[in-house]
Amino acid sequence: MMGRPQPVEPEVKSYSDAVYLNYYAIGLSLLFAPQKGYKPTTGLKLADLTVDKLLLDSIYIYNIPKQSTERTKGTSARAAERAYSAYPSFPLSLSINPDVKDKDNNPLTRPQKLDVGADTSGKDFVQALGEPDRKGGGAGPSSGSIGIWCEWSRDGFMVEFGGDEAKGPQAWERGKDAIWKIITIPYTYSDIMAAPADLNVLDITGKYVMNKTLSDQTTEQILTLQGVGWLTRKAIVYGTVTLAIKHTKDDEGIEQIHIEQTLTGGIPGTTEDRTLWWKERENEDHVFGPVVGKSRRVKAAELDIPFLKEGWTPDTVEHGLIQSYVESNTPKSGRVWIANQTWGMEDINGERRYVRHVKFTGPKAEDIEAKLVYDYTHFGNIGNCRSSSRAVKPTANPSDSQTVVFVATCSDIHDLPSPDITEYDSSPSSSQLSSTVKRPAGLSSVSRSLSTSKTNVNVAVEERPYELESLYRDPPPSRPGHTPPWLVRASESFGRTNPRLYGWARKSWLYVKGPRPKVDLHPPPPLLDIDSHLLGHHIVAPIESTIIKATRPLTSPWLFVLLVVAYIIGTAFFSRAQSFLTPAESFIGCTSTYWLSNNGCGQDGLACGPFDNSTFDFRCPAQCDHVILQNPRTIGDEQVAFKPLIVGGGDPNGTYRGDSFICAAAIQAGVISNSKGGCGSLSLTGNFTDFIPFSSHGLTSLGFPTVFPLSFQFGDSTSLTHCNDLRDGALAYNVLVTSALFILFRPKSIVLYWSLICIGFWHVVLFSQPMGPPPKLDLAFGTFLPVLFIAYGFWRLAFRFVLPAFRSMPLESCVLYLSGFWVGILNNLTFDRLPLSRLTSSDLHKRSGAIATLVVLVVIIVLAAINQIRVIRKTGWLPYYIGWYIAGGLVALVLALLPDLSFRLHHYILAIVLIPGTAFPTRLSAIYQGLLLGLFLNGTAAFGFDSILQTAADLRQDAPLGSDLPVWFTNSTNYNTSIPFANQTIVWDALIDGWDGFALLVDDVQRYAGTALNFSLVSLDSSLPHFFRLAGLELTKPYKQYTSQGTAGDFTKAATLFPNGTWVNPLPGPS
Repeated sequence: MMGRPQPVEPEVKSYSDAVYLNYYAIGLSLLFAPQKGYKPTTGLKLADLTVDKLLLDSIYIYNIPKQSTERTKGTSARAAERAYSAYPSFPLSLSINPDVKDKDNNPLTRPQKLDVGADTSGKDFVQALGEPDRKGGGAGPSSGSIGIWCEWSRDGFMVEFGGDEAKGPQAWERGKDAIWKIITIPYTYSDIMAAPADLNVLDITGKYVMNKTLSDQTTEQILTLQGVGWLTRKAIVYGTVTLAIKHTKDDEGIEQIHIEQTLTGGIPGTTEDRTLWWKERENEDHVFGPVVGKSRRVKAAELDIPFLKEGWTPDTVEHGLIQSYVESNTPKSGRVWIANQTWGMEDINGERRYVRHVKFTGPKAEDIEAKLVYDYTHFGNIGNCRSSSRAVKPTANPSDSQTVVFVATCSDIHDLPSPDITEYDSSPSSSQLSSTVKRPAGLSSVSRSLSTSKTNVNVAVEERPYELESLYRDPPPSRPGHTPPWLVRASESFGRTNPRLYGWARKSWLYVKGPRPKVDLHPPPPLLDIDSHLLGHHIVAPIESTIIKATRPLTSPWLFVLLVVAYIIGTAFFSRAQSFLTPAESFIGCTSTYWLSNNGCGQDGLACGPFDNSTFDFRCPAQCDHVILQNPRTIGDEQVAFKPLIVGGGDPNGTYRGDSFICAAAIQAGVISNSKGGCGSLSLTGNFTDFIPFSSHGLTSLGFPTVFPLSFQFGDSTSLTHCNDLRDGALAYNVLVTSALFILFRPKSIVLYWSLICIGFWHVVLFSQPMGPPPKLDLAFGTFLPVLFIAYGFWRLAFRFVLPAFRSMPLESCVLYLSGFWVGILNNLTFDRLPLSRLTSSDLHKRSGAIATLVVLVVIIVLAAINQIRVIRKTGWLPYYIGWYIAGGLVALVLALLPDLSFRLHHYILAIVLIPGTAFPTRLSAIYQGLLLGLFLNGTAAFGFDSILQTAADLRQDAPLGSDLPVWFTNSTNYNTSIPFANQTIVWDALIDGWDGFALLVDDVQRYAGTALNFSLVSLDSSLPHFFRLAGLELTKPYKQYTSQGTAGDFTKAATLFPNGTWVNPLPGPS
């Protein structure tokens, strides 16, 4: 009866292309080949290995020849000879391939098996097996050279010999007496055989080896016409070609076929990912160069090439063939060829085989038809296996059985028939490796015999890795990234004390974690390649494929270079006409005005003079009608906000008050166009009384019924030229160029990405929202360099995972990306039009509709975030993103708590925060990326890198300070109308703490600054209404001179004195 195996930790030797598990005590070594791009570093331990990316490649069985053992005692023989003990169980019974012929094609007489013992020599091997297929070693001096070795590939193993007889110049003469030292058994997944009856074209998952005897011998001719190099051709022609195929369906039911092709010895071939949706996809193949291919499932009757549709099994015809159409990407490769293939099952010499029919057309219309026949291997359905090995130490009692168990842990096992664990038991009394079948309690696993050509090795395949504990009675080997022990103990303790809460938390965490291992999302299928059935009609409209074919000549890199040069030249001329043909001093902005708010112009407004006898030719940008006051401005007794400031203009001469926005007033007066801007001329007209309001061109001005010292009127002509704002034309130009990049020229995704960065940034700088006018190019170039660095981060974190996924959909990707991109770039015309300027409580209550707009935006953002979280969870990356966003949130919280500073989330920062979460190939991710990239470029190009922390003064701008307000003594009760107007005096309360004096505005002009508590009305016109506003004043330091210069606090709202003597008290609050 066989005892339960006890675990033995192997020594690990790890390299970038191989990992060895060495069991020195029992003379056994296992070689694993890294898969899926895994490159282990040297010096790893067993717990450090990424076991799900290791596949068992070879088994080495060691023997220590007696001569070598005696010789090496007390010497400095190689450590490898001393390290391994001899395999403890002999003889080894090796089955021999009986169907072997000599070079004259005559059958050889060979025994059915070879029993290998500790003293089996080279002569014994040759007598039983015949001359080896390959041999080597033995050359050089006897010290330090390797032993001779022989390979019998037809039988599936190689033997290296040891001892003195196997080394040195005379090794081959003495080799017949050399004793074997190492037997290497290449680990294949089954005997090569015909495909089973249940394997069909609906699922071709498996491992296949090309049968060159049954295949047509035209491979080298095809490879030559494809432009494959001589060395590569010979490697493919003379090597063994193996296909590892995994055939699956995605969530949308679309078939996906992943193929890894290798040559003899594990030499990497090509890797193919095929989606059966008949959409063209470009690929850069290291063997065939740039190619364009598409695949689909198709009924044989739909094909018009007899060779491709004939010869298949009935079930293949019923289910439909797999068609692969690949052609050279001629503009990129310079080659011209087409390989049209169909795949399926075919009866070859009475056996069911996986076959490919290839219809090849060469550069000179060479027509080659080739049939490639493949042998099927048993274990193709395993998928990706995580392999580990355990072995027991040899026991002292020779009657005890020695047990070795190889366990291949698989995450994807399909339809394996046996539910048992197979262990093989080798004891000194056994004549060959015998199998013992056991099933430990609670272990759900399956087994299959894995073998070389004729050398049987039974392997247990376990379905659930965590059940290794039930097999070995100890915990499974730890893996990289496992939970720290202290956290495990804390978790277990919490689970014992709060089982229900622990169960809920564990389920929640497992849900958040998503699938393990992590998975990649498949690119969405093109919407515009229509292939559907409707009301009994088959509708086919391959819009995207047609665009790709029709525009393929335009995808040349040289043509793209010419486009770049032409675009730069065109943009330079466009920018010159836009900003650099008009004198720089004539440009004014949309908020330019002659008069500053409150007491900004000083005593009697002298700081804003001259007031008359002056003309000015000006040029305004476009779209000034939407530039508004963000904070309330007081005009007389009226407060205006969130609209352009225009006062007057309704009189016959079109006279405007001096603090009106010049460009908005010019639009209202019809001097310039809102859409194109324009040039005009104005004249300062000094004092003017009774500014009359009116409405025109979509703008309404305010009235002001009293006198103001500065006014202006527009003239009929101007000397300026090149006045039209070209931003609309520039927008159309850049939209067309970016659309052409997506649809027509289709450069590599990273080139397309950088094109968007440059076009978007400079469009904002030069046309849509310049820091000017004219554009401040010095500031723009200073901002552009850090923008490029951040944009590179965007590419690495997000765009490189999404943008390439839409290469086969030029029209759709154009719509998805550019719709959001230009909305973000034109933020001043899109999101800035919403009744939200800053997310502060004061701003939200100032403007009607702000709260409703905020609620709608929050709902949209939350729904988008929930959907994006769902997508991320499907891939298994959600914990990673949650961790980083929590870390970022904590940093933001610390910043927000810093004293005397306010946290400000500018829209370019919002884009930086959100773009990493869009790194998943969905249509919504494409829209999000375009929008966020546009917002980032708009924010940085228009305003630079504004700080995330700002002072209260930065945020307040010209809004009230929140300071204490002076108190009027004069009011509607004590104003004495019997006193003549010239003798009237208005009075206010004493000094406010923290202020040195007072500033008094009369009719919006500062008429007094000092410490007095009253003001005489003798200088005012009694026939006009007058408006009085009062504020505390901090006078000039350090001399405390009572001058008009100083910093004023908040002004009261206006008190009004009408000509009839009626005094109206000011409303509460600042103005």
